[in-house]
Amino acid sequence: MAIKFENSLNQMSPPAGYFLIFLFVAMAGTSVANAQDGSDTGRDCTGKIKLPRPFLCAEGNVVDCRNSTNSREQLYCISNELKQADQELNHLYQRTLKKLEKPNDEYADYSSARKALVLGQRAWLTFKRSDCEVSGYLNLKGSIQSNDVVACELKHTKNRIADLNAYLIP
Repeated sequence: MAIKFENSLNQMSPPAGYFLIFLFVAMAGTSVANAQDGSDTGRDCTGKIKLPRPFLCAEGNVVDCRNSTNSREQLYCISNELKQADQELNHLYQRTLKKLEKPNDEYADYSSARKALVLGQRAWLTFKRSDCEVSGYLNLKGSIQSNDVVACELKHTKNRIADLNAYLIP
């Protein structure tokens, strides 16, 4: 559901409009304090404040990802979720590689494990792309094709995060 704040505020009485502005700024202020990264995702469409988590700016409109009403808004939301999952995966992959920089000992061959992880990650990326293309080819009409492909990539990325987390457990 796209919301244009300036239009809805112009149609309200001044006290109601001021209350909504106060509420919005208070919610956004909480979000800024809780923000974990410096990305522009989730900023209001003017870029002045950070929107609460389920909201993001798309094509000049604020989109509520909990109540997206069409496939285009859903694509923005799921793409944003995939971007965040990719960032988490990349961070986790780098941490895992770093953990495997230890010298080999009698219990583990860390250098071989590191090489295997790199080869496995490359193979996983190829698998993810190819597997998710299937969804795209099965839905050639309309924007649902893109949504299915991104949803597939998100599913695989979350599964890979779980796999890499298992390597970090002592």
